Amino acid sequence: MGRPPLNLKETKVRLPKATKERIKALVGNYGIATFIRDAVENELARREGTPPATDGTGECTESESGQNRNKGKLE
Repeated sequence: MGRPPLNLKETKVRLPKATKERIKALVGNYGIATFIRDAVENELARREGTPPATDGTGECTESESGQNRNKGKLE
């Protein structure tokens, strides 16, 4: 038995050194990837006008399963 799949795709992101250090100061060395995933999801949700689709781990929330996708939108 091994580790369950995380449903994540590795993607390299280039950040200024100062930005990475600021993130590291807030969340520690092992929280950087989760911080970036959450920031990307939040920005996508803001631009799309929907709630964040995942909880930062790649797991679907209600909105990604379609239950809240059209709430508050004009059709």
